[in-house]
Amino acid sequence: MFFLVSDKILVVKKFIMICLIAVGIGSLPADAQKMTQKDLEEVFTLMSGSFTNQMQAKSDTSFFDIRLHAKQMWQDKQGEYWLYIELAMAGRPLAPYKQRVYSFNLEGDSVVACHVYGIKPDVAAKYANDWKKPEPLAGATIKELETKDGCTIYFHRIGLSIYDGSTRGSGCANSMKGSAYATSITHLDKVSMKTWDRGFDASGKQVWGTVKGGYDFKKDNAGR
Repeated sequence: MFFLVSDKILVVKKFIMICLIAVGIGSLPADAQKMTQKDLEEVFTLMSGSFTNQMQAKSDTSFFDIRLHAKQMWQDKQGEYWLYIELAMAGRPLAPYKQRVYSFNLEGDSVVACHVYGIKPDVAAKYANDWKKPEPLAGATIKELETKDGCTIYFHRIGLSIYDGSTRGSGCANSMKGSAYATSITHLDKVSMKTWDRGFDASGKQVWGTVKGGYDFKKDNAGR
């Protein structure tokens, strides 16, 4: 499956546990590694940059060819960590189909929380392609964002510069294609970001998102 990026059994087992947590099964690993400010900064750095799943899309046509860009915003907010996220189809790079804002903080001593915000529909278009700017969303205010309650992604360190994260339970409300809630699983390492977003109806049946695994994004230094 898409998250098998290491031959270490420990890594695989811990990521499987994260997957179970995402759908409301199981609990946090009892041996979760202690997280510090350094981990907060590393999660932020690993998620920053340009990514592509071109290789995956070529080998498996069930995956769209997508470009993902994540760039630091609101750099003047000292001690805060904000990312602007854009996703666009490879064939339409200037027309993002998703725009998000993430903020990061430490929660307790074993979790880095990634809080998710949407951009209000009436202003989203003016920020399209802002990832290309030195300071994306420079003129935006917090009032232009919509908090995605229940959609926070909680990251745990499972190895050297390797982090797995997920939403918790069924609290991330979603109505796309008849769904009641969504879940998100994310894996971060130095060369890739793997994401698996799915929607479920009230009975727990999956109604959207890939079935066999998530999107496998590789760092794209060209930033295309």
